[in-house]
Amino acid sequence: MARIAIVTSSFPEGPGDASGHFVLSEVNLLCEAGHDVVVLAPGAAPKHLPANAFKTHWLGPLEAFGWPGLPTRLREHPSRALSVAQFAWRVRKALQALGPLDRIIAHWLFPSGALLLFAPRTEWEIVAHGSDIELLHRLPSWLSGPFLNTLKKRGCKLRFVSKAQHAKTAARFGNTLPESYVRPCTLDVSALARTATEEALALGQNRPIIAIVSRLVPEKRVATALRAATLIPNAQVVVAGDGPLRESLEAAFPEAHFVGRLPRPLALGLIAAADVLVHASELEGASSVVREARALGTPVVAANSGDLLAMSQHDKGLFVLSSREARGA
Repeated sequence: MARIAIVTSSFPEGPGDASGHFVLSEVNLLCEAGHDVVVLAPGAAPKHLPANAFKTHWLGPLEAFGWPGLPTRLREHPSRALSVAQFAWRVRKALQALGPLDRIIAHWLFPSGALLLFAPRTEWEIVAHGSDIELLHRLPSWLSGPFLNTLKKRGCKLRFVSKAQHAKTAARFGNTLPESYVRPCTLDVSALARTATEEALALGQNRPIIAIVSRLVPEKRVATALRAATLIPNAQVVVAGDGPLRESLEAAFPEAHFVGRLPRPLALGLIAAADVLVHASELEGASSVVREARALGTPVVAANSGDLLAMSQHDKGLFVLSSREARGA
């Protein structure tokens, strides 16, 4: 049995919260394997804590973290970047208080992975999810090179969720890249039954359902998905998610049904009930919502990103558009 700390900037704060759900899925798997796991995450401890096999060290509310994500929150108020430093300080103190650890696993290169440059010297790895890898590629070489070199010298492993992004990063950084491997995130697709979903969301039973499940932020390209979805005659276009673009999207696409941010079982229920899921983001390595839809048997039309095109070669229910086709939608 290993003693493992999971450092993450996103983690569910209660039952049904979809934030960092894939981190929770990994934590549960580690616990099932018999490991002693503690999670370090921003946020306040829920009033009614569910019974878990792991411990959660809540770092307190921090303005940079929370819905609808770190990049959006920093764009809204750049001064929130100060709380990233607070996050670093609180993680460092928490790791010191935990004492000897066998492994540290950090989700996202930035900020969690970067903070582990100052963590105790033990076996550790960083999970790169997609947007953080794109940020790494946009950094100037005088910054990205030393960062990766430092990780390599510390013996850090990088875990990519996408073969395509791993290959792209290896080609760009060569021998500078630390030891790395590819493993998609663990998924838990426990969904509500179709009837319960239709009743909860007031969906019509005699019209096809086109689902869009996403944070309503620019990088998710939800307007592109909506332009394509609303062309289908007689379809119910249901958008699950929230974010700063919601008001403008509702005004531009009044025929779509915006249901807001849903509890995770209900969001999965919508995906399972849909006749097709439309996903337009081009930044993700191995989109969780696309993989969830296919695990639930729902066909997907998606923009080309990460491993999706390769996946579509072996999955007749996944239709991946070229960049030109997706932008023309």
